[in-house]
Amino acid sequence: MKIFAQWKQSSIAGKFPVWPAKAETPAALTEQNPTLEEEQEEEDIEKHQNQNQSDPSTPLQAFLESNAEAIESLNSLLQQKLENGQDEEALKIVQLLVAAQPEVTEWKFLMARLLNEMGRAQDARNVFEEILVANPLSFEALYSFCKKNVEEALKSYQELSKEDPKDFRPYVCRGMIYSLLDRNEEAKQQFAKYRELSPKKFEVEGYLRTSLSRMKLFGSNEKN
Repeated sequence: MKIFAQWKQSSIAGKFPVWPAKAETPAALTEQNPTLEEEQEEEDIEKHQNQNQSDPSTPLQAFLESNAEAIESLNSLLQQKLENGQDEEALKIVQLLVAAQPEVTEWKFLMARLLNEMGRAQDARNVFEEILVANPLSFEALYSFCKKNVEEALKSYQELSKEDPKDFRPYVCRGMIYSLLDRNEEAKQQFAKYRELSPKKFEVEGYLRTSLSRMKLFGSNEKN
């Protein structure tokens, strides 16, 4: 499954949840006899899905919000659905997790990726836009949201720089976009300006959600 492979191989350090290890069980027995717990979880999801869409404060959501073990169980079930390519079921689970933990951005990222894989591009962009409203410097949301109109996005950050020449953040965003586009010289210029303006304690690496090397981002002559 493409979305699962991309997710598991993602280099987003410390952002996506670490799946709990599966217990070692005989494969044939597991496939033929799913546990009662798994069956009940799936029944609960199906039962409450429509209610969740119309009522953001359902009993199931309240239960999830106060029960860490339930979140972990949904985590495990979500992994299974992704591995089996069951996107619709996986999306239902992610929607429950988003409702129960709206402050956890990782669920929204996964929901957007699933929507995009399912051909619901506009819905995916809406989720990325929601992430950007909460965190304008969320790198993955930034790039995913603006990649169809990169030049306009770069122009917008240029305007922000004009409004406040001392704000280093627009340079961070432009530098990251240039890096993903392999426009390395332009990226180096933006990061050089960022280093000139940024507070010493500000860590731009905290906003970088890619595996790009520091050499590529900041140039080979950067001194520690």
